[in-house]
Amino acid sequence: MSKLLVNARKGKAIERWWRKAVDLRLVSYDCQATEDCIVRHRPGGGKNVTTDHSNTIQVLAVAAIMEIEDLHVYAHCLRVAGYAVTIAQRMQLSLAEVIAIEQAALLHDVGKVAVAGSILNKPARLTNREYTCVKQHSIIGEKVVQKIPELLHLAPLVRSHHERYDGKGYPDGIGGDKIPLGGRIIAVADAFDAMTSNRPYRRARSSSASANELLICSGTQFDPDVVKVFVGIMQEERAPWRTLTEGTRSLLQMLLSFDYAKQLPLNLFTGI
Repeated sequence: MSKLLVNARKGKAIERWWRKAVDLRLVSYDCQATEDCIVRHRPGGGKNVTTDHSNTIQVLAVAAIMEIEDLHVYAHCLRVAGYAVTIAQRMQLSLAEVIAIEQAALLHDVGKVAVAGSILNKPARLTNREYTCVKQHSIIGEKVVQKIPELLHLAPLVRSHHERYDGKGYPDGIGGDKIPLGGRIIAVADAFDAMTSNRPYRRARSSSASANELLICSGTQFDPDVVKVFVGIMQEERAPWRTLTEGTRSLLQMLLSFDYAKQLPLNLFTGI
């Protein structure tokens, strides 16, 4: 495939994601779902309190997931978001930071829309050329997110989720604190879910074996502080713990009421 054709394909993919995001945002306005904030009640009654959630941003984030044509990517993005939220909350990040990390995790693999399914689902080791193609997904994902003004702040996290703590990752080869904290958190969540999921070329590892691999790679591939927090959570709870923020769970439930969304098995992955 010529470079010109590849670039044209990527451009069309990015435009398609943008149009879908706009379409879904308009639907959300019709359903009175996009307000400046989500209002929820205090436990036990009392006045309403607001969160830093913006329904518009949440709708746009889920729109990107819904455009992907691979069921496994749907599930993977939601599970990674669940792990990432749990880590961010345990690290006592602010609500705004937790929400941003959740949204970036939901979007982290959107760039794979421009990667051929024959490569993504190949049941054997990738060639160097194929691996180079796959590595473009973080850059393409960043461009997709940058098309949506409300999500610009998520672009660095989407771009950096395959960077390594030792500076040997991609696409920029940055390391340590130069990698956004959200990117470092998503990297751990992404790797754990990849290891504990079946892939075309291997069977899933156990949670304990995957946690041990995170520890082995702590300080090289992964931020040691993030790994320590995540493994600590698993040890305390006796199993990996996933959760989505209240606003995202509510929005996913709302989306399932739309006719064009009913065909998507999102309900299988939202009750976590």
